[in-house]
Amino acid sequence: MTDRELRKLRRQDLLQLLLDQGREFERQRQQSREFEMNLIQSEATCERLKSRLDDKDSQIERLKGRLDKKDAQLRELREMLERQQNFRRIEIEKAGSIAEAALKLNGIFEAAQRAADQYLMNVRQTGQELDKEEAIRNADEEKLRQIAEEILAQDLETETVSDTEGNIIERL
Repeated sequence: MTDRELRKLRRQDLLQLLLDQGREFERQRQQSREFEMNLIQSEATCERLKSRLDDKDSQIERLKGRLDKKDAQLRELREMLERQQNFRRIEIEKAGSIAEAALKLNGIFEAAQRAADQYLMNVRQTGQELDKEEAIRNADEEKLRQIAEEILAQDLETETVSDTEGNIIERL
């Protein structure tokens, strides 16, 4: 409203206007208080949220630290696993070489066993031959003993004859 319109209003209209404005003022004041209360509550909520966010940030930092440690452990485990895999690969390669060497050694051992068996067979044959020879010698000795005994027996039976000269001559 302009000043001219205000001058034309009656007193009752002016009072009514003042009353309406007072009511509007009180309503806006109440609304302002509600906004202030909401603002205070919002600020408190915001502070709580900030505090919780700070807590979460610190928790995230701790988790990042733990994650870094776990990553380092994981790297170490991977390196260890890689070393073990390399070691196993070498062992497998060596096992192949060892298996080949074992096969070669088996061949050597088999040849040595055959040679030992041949040697034992030769020793046994030689022993048997020696046993035969010894048996033959024993038999020969037995025959010689019998012959010697026969000769001795014949010697005892021989007569002693003296010759003309007085010498004793043995006769068979």
